[in-house]
Amino acid sequence: MQKVPLVISTFLAMILSIYIYNFELKSEAEVMSFNKFILPFEPADVLAIEIKNKDTQLININRDSKIWRIVKPFPCRANQELIDSIANQLPKLPRIYSIPQKEQKALKEYGLEKPLLAVVVTFRDQNIKKNITRTLSFGLLTGSKNEVFAKADADEHIYLLPAFFLFYLRISTIIGVKNY
Repeated sequence: MQKVPLVISTFLAMILSIYIYNFELKSEAEVMSFNKFILPFEPADVLAIEIKNKDTQLININRDSKIWRIVKPFPCRANQELIDSIANQLPKLPRIYSIPQKEQKALKEYGLEKPLLAVVVTFRDQNIKKNITRTLSFGLLTGSKNEVFAKADADEHIYLLPAFFLFYLRISTIIGVKNY
């Protein structure tokens, strides 16, 4: 008679442990890994990329069934490999070093009051079935010129990112040779 409650409680403890492992611990780890990036999204879900220079739209690129096309300043085909590379690199920009809000000076000190360059990404969030637009602004280079100050629109931190990413955003490398 004493063995039945023990077997039942052991069985319930195993079920509870499996539930906690599969649904609670696993989801926390996924959230933590997803939040270690500045702009977390899936590259395949990117619909458009816009590059701005001090409130002036320099270039607008849209994905038309896996083909990137420049819409502005003039319609033409974009450098496919480069735009795919930008779309793949943006969500992988790590939160390596950030300046918390309480330690920040004015945005002007980092060149982020009127950013020198901004990248606006529109992507489809498959979880909520809605298009989302996020902006990553780039300010001044650091004294060593190896990093650039950056800020995401919905984030209170200012980040130091490798300056080489700005090379990808040069307009001359984005434009393809063929028109439609």
